[in-house]
Amino acid sequence: MPPTGFSASKIRAVIFAAGSDGDIHPHLGLASELAARGHEVLFLTSFDYLDLARSCGFEALSIIDADEKAHFESATGFNPIRKIRSRSAFFSRKVSAICEFVASRLDKHSILISPPFASPIAKLLHLRYRVPYVSTVLSPANLCSLRNPPAFKSGEWFSSLPSPARRLLFRGTESLIIDPGFRWLLRDLLRTMRVPPPHRVLSEWCHSPQKILGLFAEWFCPRAQDWPPQLVLTGFPLFHPSVGEEELSADLEYFLNAGPPPVVFTAGTETRTVQNFFDTALRAAQSLGLRAVFLSRLGDQLPVLPATIHYESYASLQLLLPRTAAIVHHGGIGTAAQAMHAGIPQLIFPGRLDQFDNAQHIEKLGCGLGEKNLRDNASATEKLGRLLRSPEIAHACQTLRDRMAPGPRACSRATDVIEDLWHSTHLARHAPSSSIQSIAS
Repeated sequence: MPPTGFSASKIRAVIFAAGSDGDIHPHLGLASELAARGHEVLFLTSFDYLDLARSCGFEALSIIDADEKAHFESATGFNPIRKIRSRSAFFSRKVSAICEFVASRLDKHSILISPPFASPIAKLLHLRYRVPYVSTVLSPANLCSLRNPPAFKSGEWFSSLPSPARRLLFRGTESLIIDPGFRWLLRDLLRTMRVPPPHRVLSEWCHSPQKILGLFAEWFCPRAQDWPPQLVLTGFPLFHPSVGEEELSADLEYFLNAGPPPVVFTAGTETRTVQNFFDTALRAAQSLGLRAVFLSRLGDQLPVLPATIHYESYASLQLLLPRTAAIVHHGGIGTAAQAMHAGIPQLIFPGRLDQFDNAQHIEKLGCGLGEKNLRDNASATEKLGRLLRSPEIAHACQTLRDRMAPGPRACSRATDVIEDLWHSTHLARHAPSSSIQSIAS
């Protein structure tokens, strides 16, 4: 039962968020808007984002601690079979533990909000306890489309296949490999929770059947005909921390004021090896005679820097980018959105997952270029010079800046969808058959 004084219209939002700044900040934006509307928020994230989440004024708990993260990453040195076994065992234990914990915190006022990484947890809880569930996707590549397949590393061959061949290959892989794999990983938990085994995990099961929030703008990627009908695009929910990170450092301010706008180079907060990226960045900046800002929490991997390049472990892109000439980055959707908001050109070195697809969309919009070969110094230098000189690219960047809705507006739209879903299912959740109990009970 909800605590005394808990309003019948008040939501208890359980929000999952882990990964990089670009993964977590949008969900902090949603959580902050929900809290501002008087709803209760439980923010489940990794240990290194707890202080930031708690500074926003709502409850935050870690679902991945430092030891678990270190253990998981230690599997990178294993042989492939051992790596699969180690990570499979970790996944199974972790999903079970989180499901049990979250179930103990659910009641009839709860709603689950989850990106793809936590979708098995949210989907199992939704199926078992009939809790409303909203999926979030930060970039178009998180959505399955066989008519307009997203671009992935070494995946051009798949897009070049005829549509029937793509469909046959995808369905075969999903039904023969992906679905059985998930059923094996979750076999004990499926029995405990009395939930039917998943089918079509990638194309259907991983997303909410009720509502999917696409946290990007439709002009960034036009809607594919085979995207799920329950998808709502709300725009980029840009989030700016208001406590402790609202100002640039004094050294960075001094550097920015000491000369022409620099170019920002960042390899992303989740990248673990940045030496090649910043070696190429240094050569490009020196070849073009540019001032630059290097951003990385892995400062020990950076080369020796001249006075024309300033190093910071972290800086708010929302404050920094409007004062710069361009950005060179890894292709994360959060960084790309901040660059579009600032109206500056982008050179993208995609490395994994959705970054190749994001780079492709940026190129199509005319506000940046992609470069797949991080070691091709000549190409990187030529493309960066072209970005800085081209009036057509500058015009495209200004056009996109004008099209970018403010982050609070996108957060408000997304929160409207969350509230509408919760209210539409409120009566059903209060029926006797929908009572929520702990898994442990």
